Amino acid sequence: MSVTARVLVFLIITLGIAGCAVGPRYNLIRDRIPALKAGEGRIFFYMMEDVGDGARFKVNGKKVSLLAWPQSFFFVDRPSGEYKIEACHGFFDVYVWESKLSFTLLGGQTRYVEALGNEFRLILVDPDDAVAAISNCRYAGPELPPPCKGSTSSGK
Repeated sequence: MSVTARVLVFLIITLGIAGCAVGPRYNLIRDRIPALKAGEGRIFFYMMEDVGDGARFKVNGKKVSLLAWPQSFFFVDRPSGEYKIEACHGFFDVYVWESKLSFTLLGGQTRYVEALGNEFRLILVDPDDAVAAISNCRYAGPELPPPCKGSTSSGK
């Protein structure tokens, strides 16, 4: 294979991976986030700084997702109750579950968990501060439903 062909293949793969890994910004999709079901709460996870090989998360012992990029977020909906969040990060595929946080989630409540990069610890963040922080973060969760007809989102 020629050098030009190798470079072309590398660029196609790199752009494909980058396109899959980086989702839309929060302020572009907030109107597409589904309403909570009765008796459920929502937990947002976000990371503003690079933590090496990404941050992986467990909720009550079950793996939920990972944040591979700084300034990214995802969320999970769970029934009201007591929750233990665990997170790990690693380098070269060596991971240690090292950061933990516990809290009560009420029906209709939204909690915001930030993974801090330098010390790699989890903190609960005030909703107003968290929404301001994630407003330009990119979504890293599963596909959201399409916008509703008559949505008031301006797309800015």
